[in-house]
Amino acid sequence: MATRMTSIQVIPYAMKCGLSISQCRKLRLFKVSGKHYMNAEEVERVGGAFGRAVKLRRVEVGYTQEELAERAQLARSFVSGVERGTVKATVATVWKLAKGLHYSPSKLWAAAEEIYHSKHR
Repeated sequence: MATRMTSIQVIPYAMKCGLSISQCRKLRLFKVSGKHYMNAEEVERVGGAFGRAVKLRRVEVGYTQEELAERAQLARSFVSGVERGTVKATVATVWKLAKGLHYSPSKLWAAAEEIYHSKHR
């Protein structure tokens, strides 16, 4: 997922956008990859879309949160947090969730992307 920008990453972004370093920090910008940045609100929306994709797939295969947690070797409270978008999944937990749902991680992300774009056009 996204990581908080360090001072070294903030300076080029601030210069490119005409913002001061303190303005970038106030916006709580996150570096996603390469030269792509997201603000905290976008990170939350992506997390929410991913959580909805997990829940839709879980319901589709007929599992409870407890059953998915057991199959993915995760805590039920963690699964619940992911589904609500309050907990951010790492690459490893995305993999575990996908495998617990008999799905590929790429299909899970594709479903999340569709949900994200359908709500933010």
